Amino acid sequence: MYYFTLFINYLFQILTFLVIVRVILSWFRAPRTGPLYNFINESTEPVMRIAKKITPKTGMLDFSPIVAIIGLNLLQEAILYLITYAS
Repeated sequence: MYYFTLFINYLFQILTFLVIVRVILSWFRAPRTGPLYNFINESTEPVMRIAKKITPKTGMLDFSPIVAIIGLNLLQEAILYLITYAS
């Protein structure tokens, strides 16, 4: 059970890191092609799509990455709590 909780923890940390990398990459005018960019974009798109539906339109500022990171952290804590205390 310990290794499963460790795996879940690492999975959410990697996904949070990829969201942060996606935000940083969006600041640059580099071409949005290539296997690394496609991997980051495809890995984070489901989370970002949900976060964009939740956040209101605020003009030029996009708060959806913050909502996505908070949502990922809440989901991680809930899953780890259920795994730890439900068994």
